[in-house]
Amino acid sequence: MKRRYFLLALTALFLTGCADSANKTSAFGADADDITIASRVKAALLQDIYVGGLGIEVQSHGGRVQLDGFVPDKDQRRHAEAIARGVRGVKSVENNIRVREKREELPF
Repeated sequence: MKRRYFLLALTALFLTGCADSANKTSAFGADADDITIASRVKAALLQDIYVGGLGIEVQSHGGRVQLDGFVPDKDQRRHAEAIARGVRGVKSVENNIRVREKREELPF
């Protein structure tokens, strides 16, 4: 009888450990997916002639993309968001890109 309880306890402990390692593997897979999505968005921004993408930082968490940085006008801000939304795997886009006001240049 004691042996039966011991085997049950050992089996439960083993299964709990397996479940925990499965969660770690899926979390790693999610991180890898986020890196892939962020890379795809950044590449799409860099390939676009209008936006360029050098001044834009891209992060992804669970397929939700966050854009940060500066662009010269509102149209480029909207265009960057549209590009990000069109990338495969993107679930939503949080556009934190700011429009950098042009400074007047001094004549000297």
